[in-house]
Amino acid sequence: MYNHVCKYLFCFPLMCMGSYLYSQVITAKEADKLFKEKQYCRALDFYTKNLSDDNDVLFKKGLCQYHCNQLTSAEQVFTGLVNKGKNQQVEVRYWLGLIYQHQQKFSQAREEFKNYLRQ
Repeated sequence: MYNHVCKYLFCFPLMCMGSYLYSQVITAKEADKLFKEKQYCRALDFYTKNLSDDNDVLFKKGLCQYHCNQLTSAEQVFTGLVNKGKNQQVEVRYWLGLIYQHQQKFSQAREEFKNYLRQ
């Protein structure tokens, strides 16, 4: 009897962790699906809460924030990508320019658009 209880106490956390990891994969696919369907605000929930911070995820997160009118947050994400030197997407500079334009920071917008065109 004691052995069975110990087996369940040991195996239960492993089973829960496995289902948690599986749900992360589903969440990533769901977030990408919502992003492709231009349901940015719904996708943002997934990108913010459940996914790792790799560059592609950060870029999509920034785009979702932009489209959900969370301009300050999007600015932080894109600026972080530029500062890390990890702006594989040339569009990071373009989107930063748009954000600055919406925030009426026209000189910064002009600089980002210039940077975008230079790349």
